[in-house]
Amino acid sequence: IHRNPLEARLIRRLDSSAWTSHRAYLGRDSVSDWLTIDVIIKLFGGRSNVHKFVRSVHTKAIEYPADFDPDTGLFKKKAITKRIQRANQPVATASQSRRFQPAEKILDEVCQMTGVKRRELTRAVRGPGANPARRLAIWALSYAAGLTHKEIAMELKVPFYQVSRLLSRIRKEEQLQPLRMWMDVWRSKS
Repeated sequence: IHRNPLEARLIRRLDSSAWTSHRAYLGRDSVSDWLTIDVIIKLFGGRSNVHKFVRSVHTKAIEYPADFDPDTGLFKKKAITKRIQRANQPVATASQSRRFQPAEKILDEVCQMTGVKRRELTRAVRGPGANPARRLAIWALSYAAGLTHKEIAMELKVPFYQVSRLLSRIRKEEQLQPLRMWMDVWRSKS
């Protein structure tokens, strides 16, 4: 599935933005609520290994694992059991190992840094660069509080589907002032 846009020549590189979840597996796009990637990442031993595997399948350079039977297309039962056991072991992600701050504290800091009142963070304004304080709050709640997109949506009264869209825009608009300056200040504090 991850190779389909590449095979259809809709994209030139496997890690280009496309209609698959491959970039989410690589950590380059946000992960939708309906998508569970942790098991696959654990099975492959990391995000880069997922990418290497898909790329190897595409270039036909892959060697089958020793516990894979190419005639049946299945892993041997013993191998599957071991892989499932490994996948179910908790592994701390980079975001889990970072110390997160409470959402209330984050929002107070955003208001202090941007000079806006709390109600401004929930006010919807359209257009590129509109309401940069709200965009900083969304980014900070993800970055410093570790909230999921759904939790951010509830905290700021933003429709859930817009949080992913806004975070994607923030990455593109990071060069816009004053958002860039605020984000730089925030990163320097952590």
